Amino acid sequence: MKYLFSVLIIINFLYSSEIDYKGNIGLEYKKFDYSIPFVKDKNQKTFLSEIELSKNFDNSVVFLKLEALKDFDDDNRKYSKINEAYFKYESDNYDLKIGKDIKYWGALELHNLSDVYNEKNTQNDAFDESKKLGTKAITYNYFLQNEDSISLIISEDKNENNNISSYIKYSGSRDDIASRDFSYILSSKDEKFLMFHTLIVEDTIYKIEYLYKNKSKRYQVGAGIEHTLYGFFNKKDLALMFEYYKSNEQNIKYAKNIFVGTRLTFNDVASSDLTLGIIKDSIKDEYSKSIEYNTRIFDKFKTKLSYIKNDSLAIFGVNIAYHF
Repeated sequence: MKYLFSVLIIINFLYSSEIDYKGNIGLEYKKFDYSIPFVKDKNQKTFLSEIELSKNFDNSVVFLKLEALKDFDDDNRKYSKINEAYFKYESDNYDLKIGKDIKYWGALELHNLSDVYNEKNTQNDAFDESKKLGTKAITYNYFLQNEDSISLIISEDKNENNNISSYIKYSGSRDDIASRDFSYILSSKDEKFLMFHTLIVEDTIYKIEYLYKNKSKRYQVGAGIEHTLYGFFNKKDLALMFEYYKSNEQNIKYAKNIFVGTRLTFNDVASSDLTLGIIKDSIKDEYSKSIEYNTRIFDKFKTKLSYIKNDSLAIFGVNIAYHF
């Protein structure tokens, strides 16, 4: 109850201030059915909240993201924290960000190989890779005349002895023969080289990601294609997706996987969509199936129904959240 009370106090403060804000308050229910011997099935009933606060000045912005989680069935699964907090100064040809932030790197639908900057927030959701923990860093972005950019990043690293990682990132876009976006990243952590590209040709998107670790000589590569049939049925759009992952490391996730999926976008006032996917792990010879439906109720309430099934586990989930 104290989590909900704290959120209500913050909302009341925001309505009476000049700070820009947005966020959500929600409840989630998940049922876990295990097919592994001696592992008990369980339920999760969780309160979730995210609030983003920002204050703009002439050439800068201050940003905060507050998160809270309370599992009513597990006292160990709870937290309230500031997951992002940074100051950002913007100039004509560069910007400078100091603080704790989240970066989204990658192009593929199922799994982003190049997404190495932030740790995953497995306490929130072990199956949702978009859930991340903020990372303390200094980020300098310099913008070239052709609208490409060079980024220098120095960040904390809880898994390294010296607690510091550094990155050099070159990003750009072109619109010549086809529309394409690209990024190349060098990382001091394990001496990594990363890259991700997207190429759009009419209604088809081609995607590729690559990760190479110089110290261990290990690589991971992922390639995908997404084709959209616009107006497929009564103004609905149907996206067809295929992705392939390969690595010379056999004991990691997505070492040799195939993903086939489809997404139906309803283009209605409720912003509804339905996504289905099948993953085959060619090394373990296992399959994983998933289905997810998203929609809105009364404009402000977003709901999600999900189902994931693999050889050892089935998860049914319901999430409803008020967005403001």
